[in-house]
Amino acid sequence: MRLRCKRMRRPVLGVLVLLVLLALPARAEAAVDKRLIVGGFNTPVQVVFPPGARGLFVVEQPGRIIRYVNGRKNVFLDIRGIVRFGGEQGHEIVAESRDPRTGDEFMLVQWLRFGTSGFVQMFGTARKDQWATVLPRMRTLRDGFAPR
Repeated sequence: MRLRCKRMRRPVLGVLVLLVLLALPARAEAAVDKRLIVGGFNTPVQVVFPPGARGLFVVEQPGRIIRYVNGRKNVFLDIRGIVRFGGEQGHEIVAESRDPRTGDEFMLVQWLRFGTSGFVQMFGTARKDQWATVLPRMRTLRDGFAPR
């Protein structure tokens, strides 16, 4: 006499599938082609192949993105001047806001730079309509400070 229990079918089936999968030989991993395509970058930290874009993009730590297409390199984005602090690597964060009382638009910038035993954190703010002339002056002031 054969007893059937519907509750036991799924767990038993799951165990059988698991045993079959474990018994199959493992697939070999895809081989990775390790060829040097292009060199001469300044501290590259990431290589990106965006979907739909031609070529590859190399992100350099000092603040540049280089696009490489058909054997030629060109600068896609260069923000080295913005992220420098007295010639050293730093961080620049910019925000845009509005004064709730007057409705005036203004911009805020924060710079961070870390040293061996301390850091420098600076803030600057200006009206949005004056931002283009004020920001370069604030950057000059910023470059006169260094962490200890």
